[in-house]
Amino acid sequence: MTAAQPGGDDPKTRVELVARTTAAVPGGTLELGLHFEIDAGWHTYMPSQNDTGLPASAVWTLEVDGQPQQDLQPGEIHWSAGHRYVLPGDILDHVYEGSTTPTTLLTLPENLAGEWVRIVADLEWLVCDSEQCLPEFGQVSLQLPIASTAEPSSHASLFASAERARGVEMQGEAAGPVAIDLHAERATITSEAAGRLTFLPDERSVYIKDLLTSGTSDRGFLMLRFERGEVAGDTPDTGERLTGWIRFEPSHDDRTAAEPLLLRIDRPLP
Repeated sequence: MTAAQPGGDDPKTRVELVARTTAAVPGGTLELGLHFEIDAGWHTYMPSQNDTGLPASAVWTLEVDGQPQQDLQPGEIHWSAGHRYVLPGDILDHVYEGSTTPTTLLTLPENLAGEWVRIVADLEWLVCDSEQCLPEFGQVSLQLPIASTAEPSSHASLFASAERARGVEMQGEAAGPVAIDLHAERATITSEAAGRLTFLPDERSVYIKDLLTSGTSDRGFLMLRFERGEVAGDTPDTGERLTGWIRFEPSHDDRTAAEPLLLRIDRPLP
């Protein structure tokens, strides 16, 4: 699909709706992805604590053999970790460049009957470069047969890449070279290895004070202070969790440094 933008015919982003498997299996789950290809020099927005910009939004419609299915809807969208993007004037956003594939799961009922299912997503998003922002929108669709079994699709590698871009869940207080100490009003993130630490909040996270300066460091230490009751994005949550990603990037000057690491964290505040 080619994206459209109001008043122009030169889209900066192309989007395709893809599935991990080749068929919809009754009683199973169907993993869907919205694959964004973004022109060089442009970016879209991660759902996060952003000073400007909005993430993509989707409205879903599903049909079975041409009949609308009001009760059949995908779940929440799973986003990957973007990266910090700082503009003059100390404007901080968290963005995607190049490509990104947010995914979602569609749970299929055991009694799903018919020959095919069609999934449609009406999308809106904002794409920007260093000088301007353009609203883009479009509709993507995918039709799959209903079958008793399914095989990996030709897009299966996109889903594997999306999983890697979502990182590894941080289960304890330390993972690899990274450790976290969580308190009621602050969190400290430390690493004894040489390199850069960055925290990327997602939209459900408690609001981080002064994220521009506190959210990244080459000194192996981050101090994140919270604004309790406030959330990073426009969500109905209460702002009582620290959610997002910790990214560790080893120093290029230290050959003994640890490997790059992306950790997913989701913790209730004490």
